[in-house]
Amino acid sequence: MRTKLILLLSCITLIACEQQQNSFTNKAEAENKLANGIKEGKWVEYISSGRDTFSYVLITYNEGKPIGIEREFYYKSGRLRSEIACVDGKKNGLLKWYYEKSGNIEGECNYSNDKENGEAKEYYEDGALESICLRTNDKTNGIAKDYYESGKLKSELTFVDGKEMGVAKMYYGNGQLSSECPWTDGKINGIVKDYNSSGNLESEQTFINDKRNGVTKEYYGNGKLRDEIVYASDSIVSKKHFNEKGKEIK
Repeated sequence: MRTKLILLLSCITLIACEQQQNSFTNKAEAENKLANGIKEGKWVEYISSGRDTFSYVLITYNEGKPIGIEREFYYKSGRLRSEIACVDGKKNGLLKWYYEKSGNIEGECNYSNDKENGEAKEYYEDGALESICLRTNDKTNGIAKDYYESGKLKSELTFVDGKEMGVAKMYYGNGQLSSECPWTDGKINGIVKDYNSSGNLESEQTFINDKRNGVTKEYYGNGKLRDEIVYASDSIVSKKHFNEKGKEIK
């Protein structure tokens, strides 16, 4: 058992050393060479957003396949933006990306064979957790949660193979429920409810396959009906407006 453990640790160490040998952090080392029309050795590749260059990536190629640590840097500051290990042309290991100003971690997600697998997390710049979800072959599965910087829950929604399912819930910073939205196979189906920060119902909207169908009701702060609107495929069919005493205003 001990021999197997030593061999395993040795293999991990060798892989880590090889990845470091096949990576670099100074773009001046890039030669951008081709061998028989195929990328080989150290390369720098630039990423643009519109007309502006946003970042650049330092990659080592072997017969056209990325190997070692692939690093992306912010173009203007030159600070590290992200890093991920590549094995035989595929991303494997923990992808991390960073805030430009502070250098603090902004998010992380594990890769296996070029696909996201495992927990994906995003952080506020001060290090507080902003969101968490489970990824399976590039698709979100299970309960995805977002948090306020205070650490209080902001929203939660269940995914199945990348599609929204069940009731999504959003919360105010005080912990009070803000809204409920029912999902079926990636589409809104059912009654969407919105609440004010005191917990009083503000509106109810009926959806069928992402479109408003049926009666939508909006309420005053005292709970009295303010508007009653009938929809058909997102188009208004009729509308009634009421004063705070419940009398219809025509």
